[in-house]
This record gives sequence, structure tokens and C-alpha cells, in this order.
Amino acid sequence: MIKLHGFMPAWNLVDPSPYVTKAMILFKMANIPYDFEMADLESVSKHKAPYITLESGEVIQDSTFIRQYLEQEHGADFSGGYGAKELGFAFAVERLCENHLNNILINSRWCKQDNFDKGPKMFFMRVPEEMRENVINEVRGMVTAGQNYQGIGRHNDDEIFELGKMDVDAISDALGDNDFILGANPCGYDASIYATIAGISTTFFECRTGEYARQNPRLMAYIDRMKNKYF
Repeated sequence: MIKLHGFMPAWNLVDPSPYVTKAMILFKMANIPYDFEMADLESVSKHKAPYITLESGEVIQDSTFIRQYLEQEHGADFSGGYGAKELGFAFAVERLCENHLNNILINSRWCKQDNFDKGPKMFFMRVPEEMRENVINEVRGMVTAGQNYQGIGRHNDDEIFELGKMDVDAISDALGDNDFILGANPCGYDASIYATIAGISTTFFECRTGEYARQNPRLMAYIDRMKNKYF
């Protein structure tokens, strides 16, 4: 059986990583069974989750390539019955979530000390105590540098909030009165959109963008709908 590697339920989420959550939903959408195992990030070349291990021992990394594998090797159909133009629109919303709003999510968890202390810091508890502080500083330094390279980390809190509101409003407008991003049926892109909105809006962390998202009844109903369907 395929092994999907991620983390664990935490922070009022099925997994701390939106990308792991996305992969879990894709398996459920495709009705493909899998075993879930804790990720060992040092064992894979990209040092991130999710990744899957096939019965052959082959490892496939990144949620997008996992989706591609499910489509090409298992015949999974994530179209939801929609056409190319509609799916192109949904793909653009997914890119908004993964390439922008998720960076605001990362910033709120890793760059805000109170949030880091009660959240991502847990990932380092297995590091020997005498090494832990240095490892934490090194990894947080890499995350902070990544935030600066991407651009989010160069903004102040008010500016990040303004950008976050734009993202949330755009996703809400794209959803409209639909049950799912394109209509009455979910498609594969809903996996990522749900995972991102759920991740940013968790009440576990203090996040102005998350609080703003929680005030949007349309998005909160969407989260409930997806969670009830797949979890």
C-alpha cells in the first residue's frame, strides 16, 4: 500500500501542513487507500512533506507531483466534471493560495515569537537539548530568509494584513454562492483551497488575516462543507 508521509493532527487542524492536508484529500477524492506515517524530512532530498513511498520503494515528493502520480498511475480524475476553462480558473485560485496566502500563514507561525513558541517549536523537541537552540535558530533563519526572498517578510504587519485581506476577499469572491470552488461538485483544486483557508483561519494562532477570514460566513461554510465531506 502507498505510504503518505506527513505530520500529525495539531493546532485544531488535521495536519499542520496545508500541503499534507491537500494530499490527504486528494487520496480521499480518488478513493485510493493509503497508510499514513510520520515524515522523516532528513530522509528525503527536498526535506519537506508531504511525500509518498510506493511499494517499490520509490519516493515521490511534493503534493503537486503526488497528484500527478495519482492521475497518471491510478487514473484519478480530479476534474469534478468541469471543463478546461473552469479548471484553469480553479488552478489560478489554488496558485493564489499556495504561492501567496500560504506565505502569510508561514509568516504568522514562524516569524511571530508567541506563535512560534506554541506552534512550530514543537517540531524540534526530538533534537537533543544541547543542540536544540542552535538548530532552531538555523531553521528559523532559513524560513525568515525565504520570507524575505518571496517578499512577504519585507512588509510590516499592517501591510501583510492588507495583502492577506485581498487574498481572502478574492477567494471568497471566486467561491461566490457555490458549494465548492467551481460549483456543486468538488474538484482537485478544492483540496488546496480548503487546506489553506483552514490553516490560516485556525483559532490556535493569533493572526489578523486568519481572524478576518473567520468573519467571512461564506468561507467558514466552505470549510465546514469540505471537512464534513473528507474528514
